[in-house]
Amino acid sequence: MQTYTHQERGIDMGLTIGRWQIADPRVQGVNLRSTIGGFELIFGLRVPILAVENEVRRVSVAGCRITVRADDDEPRTLGFARPERPFEISSVRAGTTDSQDLYLYLQPGQLAALEALRGAADLTFEFTAYGTGLDEHGVQYVLGNWRHRVPRSDWVGQLRTAGARDVLLLEVAIPLDGTAEEWRAIASSLQLAEEQYRSGDYLGCVGSCRTAIEEVWRYRYQQRQWGSTLEPLASHAARLEMGKPEREAAVYAVLRHYTIRLITVRPKAASPNTRGPRRIWCCALRLRRRLTLMFDRCGSTVPRRS
Repeated sequence: MQTYTHQERGIDMGLTIGRWQIADPRVQGVNLRSTIGGFELIFGLRVPILAVENEVRRVSVAGCRITVRADDDEPRTLGFARPERPFEISSVRAGTTDSQDLYLYLQPGQLAALEALRGAADLTFEFTAYGTGLDEHGVQYVLGNWRHRVPRSDWVGQLRTAGARDVLLLEVAIPLDGTAEEWRAIASSLQLAEEQYRSGDYLGCVGSCRTAIEEVWRYRYQQRQWGSTLEPLASHAARLEMGKPEREAAVYAVLRHYTIRLITVRPKAASPNTRGPRRIWCCALRLRRRLTLMFDRCGSTVPRRS
């Protein structure tokens, strides 16, 4: 994704030709729809047509460059959205309101990158329109800028409706049914973490992941202390002497420590949910690959996933 500075964003100014504003488009809704091999973002526009003194006769909009940002981050280019039907505005229709849909195709990787950018924040889509218009001076370029904010809860709902959440975010399945009794608590914690993630409770999700980590630790390392596992990390020489089992144990211990810090230390930002919890949740799910190997050692029949 290409990055743009704040100065390059422009301001909300509707559709303009020269110094005249001819329409004031506003986004009425954003829908995510699944297609074969990808997804489609549909932006529904409401377009009030304004009267202008210099009698702009006709405007044709080719489409909009879409950028997106999360919270106060710099905007990133998402793509170029095109209208479903010719997007034309005539001065003879001044005082009326038109409607238009813009379509933007997204590959699964693009939607995954958008989710990584979003973290646990809301999304703000910014539109830059391109087209041509005709007035008394001849053919003129048409430009326009406006933006639309999508709350986190609405976006999560769109992902769920489009079936994108299972495809993109649940990268590793958790088929823990039929396993040893010791693993049932782990399965319960991970399934609860998934439900909390779906509802947007990212801090609660981190807490459930921490519980799962602690349960895995008890199963694998019995009475081993967390602190003694972390001690070698303080020395470069000691780290070099660590074998593979010690390094694996340190991964569990560090992840547990980080999840505790995320929950107990309040973030500086006003929002109680930050990007950290979401990323830690994804990391915790990836531990399932390690759990699968451990199931095999125990003689479990849990199926592997590629």
